[in-house]
Amino acid sequence: MRNRLPVVTIVLSGLLGGCRAERLTGKATDLELVASISTTSVRVGETATLTFRIRNASTDRIALTFPSSCQVLPYIETASGTRAYPAAGDWGCYAAITNLELAAGEERTIAIEVRGGAPQPAVTTGVPLQQGRYHAFALLGQAPDVRERSNVVEFSVVP
Repeated sequence: MRNRLPVVTIVLSGLLGGCRAERLTGKATDLELVASISTTSVRVGETATLTFRIRNASTDRIALTFPSSCQVLPYIETASGTRAYPAAGDWGCYAAITNLELAAGEERTIAIEVRGGAPQPAVTTGVPLQQGRYHAFALLGQAPDVRERSNVVEFSVVP
């Protein structure tokens, strides 16, 4: 359970991206992208789980086509708007057409562990965050083809 980062990396590389959507059926409002966090106050040395859920709220199948490997892109920013995750500031996406299909009522989730405090060599899980206030959100697709934006989740790393 402790070594979750490689799994998250694999899941993220399969679900990240910029998007041009092709809808087989359903309406634009039928696609939900929701962010949540397990706790809004993370102590240094502890972890919290950010969850991003994409759900087809329609009674029909929805198929999306993306011009890259990036589909759902999670971000964490400081209270002042500085990007804390991904560490490079933005996602690097492969130039490959990918698809995401969701049956009626189906949902997919992406979970990211955040760890309070500085990076530690012995700790291999979670996104390390210094003390302070943060907000997280996800985009469905990459600019300029962003299809949806999740709600914003606010949380703090405290001593």
